Amino acid sequence: MFPHRPPGFSFLGYAPVPYRPKDWPSPVSERAGHRSRAEPGSARRPAHRAPRERGTGQTRPPAPFKICSRADGRRNGAAGGGQGTSVNEAGRPKRRRISSARIYNESIGARSGTSADLAVLGALDEAMQLRGMPGVENRSFLVRAVDYLARQGVGQFLDIGVGLPAWGNVYQVARRHRPDAAVACVDHDLEVVAAWREIAAEHEPMRSVYADVRRPREILEHPEVRAVIDFDRPVGLLLTAVLHLVGVEHDQRKIVRTLTDALPSGSHLVLSHVSDQRQPAEAFERVRRIVESAGSAFTVTSPGQVAEMFGGLELVEPGLVMVEDWRPVRATRRSAGWYIGGVGRKP
Repeated sequence: MFPHRPPGFSFLGYAPVPYRPKDWPSPVSERAGHRSRAEPGSARRPAHRAPRERGTGQTRPPAPFKICSRADGRRNGAAGGGQGTSVNEAGRPKRRRISSARIYNESIGARSGTSADLAVLGALDEAMQLRGMPGVENRSFLVRAVDYLARQGVGQFLDIGVGLPAWGNVYQVARRHRPDAAVACVDHDLEVVAAWREIAAEHEPMRSVYADVRRPREILEHPEVRAVIDFDRPVGLLLTAVLHLVGVEHDQRKIVRTLTDALPSGSHLVLSHVSDQRQPAEAFERVRRIVESAGSAFTVTSPGQVAEMFGGLELVEPGLVMVEDWRPVRATRRSAGWYIGGVGRKP
């Protein structure tokens, strides 16, 4: 259900691109003696398949996953899973055993997950009983929305909850039409921030910022954000597949309103959210238990609640729809029906 290379997306011009700094351990497994995917002769087993016991031909279940903990001993928070601040000898953040960013990246075809991440992904695959590929559908919605904004003349993008680099990255899509497009990549995961800092250094004007969507004013006032984003000119605000990781104790509508109030006329909001429009409550409950056990929050909203997040904005046609139905390049064969989204313009 979660292939490494999503089929049918070559026409978008953005192939899946795995990202892993050279001094980080191999994904999929960090056990001693396990061969890296990059090593000659290493097996290239799709991540969603369970490994086989040597010599038996029998499939064994993935290793059970544990609650991902912060360096300070507390359980992970929302919006990316939270994390500690410990670093390795190279000065990079240490990889947490389970990461929502890596799990999402695996679900859209980019190899970045550990064995623990893949165990969670397999559990989600079974719990969701998917017909389509929700991660791929959401990512392609982001690609089409950013492409639309760039064609409308938007030249700067504030991407909150950016996640790990993969295919269809915002700077790649926007700069097809606006070579000088500025991008601020914001995330609350140090691993994600470190990955984007390497890319940002070679693709100015661009910044990678460590900040939390639950504290929107800090994002708006962050000096690294303001170094590339001019809030006197139209901005593309991107909030795709991030707000469902915000705990119920936080007012999502207030978060969005705080951000959009700071934007000038002509700005656009691109937002997608897990919605209960097509899925039964039991499916969401199964997913919630798995996601929370892995250390993140998980909240589901109704289409009406998502529509309220676009308050004061003019919805771009076709309005608020399932993400796979927002200006599709081609007809969708199978729809997962998990994400609802839209694009709103500030008058």
